[in-house]
Amino acid sequence: MYKLKRTHSLYCVFSLLFMLFSLDVLYRSSGTGDEYHLFLFSGCLAAYVLCIYTWVRSTHKFFSVFVLFVVYALFSNLGQSFIYVLNLELFKHSLYSEFKMKAICEMLKFQFAAIAALNFGVSLYFALCRNIITKNKLKTWNDNAKEQKTNFDFVLYVIFLISAVWVLAYCIWQLLQRQTMSYSELYNSRSLLAATPQFLFVLIGLILVFKKQKIKTVYMAWIVTTGMLLIAGTRSMAIIYVGVLIACASITHHQFFTKKYAIWWAAAFIFGFALISALSAARKTAIGTGEFEFDLLYNLNSTLHEMGASAKPTLYTMKYINNGGTHYQTILFTLFHGVLPTAVTNFLGMSKWNVHLGSWVTDYSGITYTELGYSFIAEAYMNYGNAGWLFMIIYGIFIAFAENTAYKRIIEGKYLYP
Repeated sequence: MYKLKRTHSLYCVFSLLFMLFSLDVLYRSSGTGDEYHLFLFSGCLAAYVLCIYTWVRSTHKFFSVFVLFVVYALFSNLGQSFIYVLNLELFKHSLYSEFKMKAICEMLKFQFAAIAALNFGVSLYFALCRNIITKNKLKTWNDNAKEQKTNFDFVLYVIFLISAVWVLAYCIWQLLQRQTMSYSELYNSRSLLAATPQFLFVLIGLILVFKKQKIKTVYMAWIVTTGMLLIAGTRSMAIIYVGVLIACASITHHQFFTKKYAIWWAAAFIFGFALISALSAARKTAIGTGEFEFDLLYNLNSTLHEMGASAKPTLYTMKYINNGGTHYQTILFTLFHGVLPTAVTNFLGMSKWNVHLGSWVTDYSGITYTELGYSFIAEAYMNYGNAGWLFMIIYGIFIAFAENTAYKRIIEGKYLYP
């Protein structure tokens, strides 16, 4: 145990030194050329890879919510930089056609420091944590797990009945609407509803309390729901369903998540990554009226371009703050209405209360061909400017604590808080 803790501590020191190097780059370096851009891109890529390595070396779990989050963030924030560095075709509305190289380099500098700080936060938590839930501990729990009867069951079934009806009705309604209109037309009509996330939480809960025989039924419902969302065009929710499904399956069916199946998982990832772009093209027309085309290399490039556009909110946010814009106000009033769900404020006719930085940055950018989302990196800069890396340390500690604690409570059978 002492040797293990010492190893975590030594790695934490390495993560600290790496973060200090990124801060030196953030505050003391400058440049606009392709070589400097390549250096910053390499630093960002190394920071993301270190985040994944930190988690895997500490928990021995590659398929986890944290790793999926980091991989998604990697392609969302560096996708178009990948294309630029590899000298591949950049499509219309790319970062490199809408922003000067200086602005992109400044964004990459901050991103380098932010992700390095995130990695340090995670490694710091594992260096201090006394009970790290590893892959073997979860495997032992799953192999010995039995069906449990707790107070959690009643809550689970009630939410399941409500959310299952809602999600089924939502998917059927959206599929019917998509028979006559494209996804963008449906989105712009403002009649698009939100698929309730409670159904996803219920599926996770059912996996926790059911015996292995019943888990197959849960996974089947999960896959059918994901398929309906994909066909209808709701990719964002479908991607979340797929990611969490993989994280859960890696616990309940751990035998399929070994090195023996690595090549199959790699092939599935490449195919799924390319499929995102193909589905994007299919969303431009009503279901059944357009041709579904799949070209692996083209679709891979297209997906990188589409996901990489998520770096735009950070660029516009930095432009806004650096030109004298005020930071996002965290006064009492904003905190009060910021915690209210958007669905509630819309229902009460109080949409002006919505705290939605995605809408703000879209209006600020003047973009009309799409609506921009918002990223955690952009929000860190909006709130704290160049000092946002400090927040990322806390963010890393919190994420590691939350996932490790969730696994710990699963093993202990404590599904409800407190």
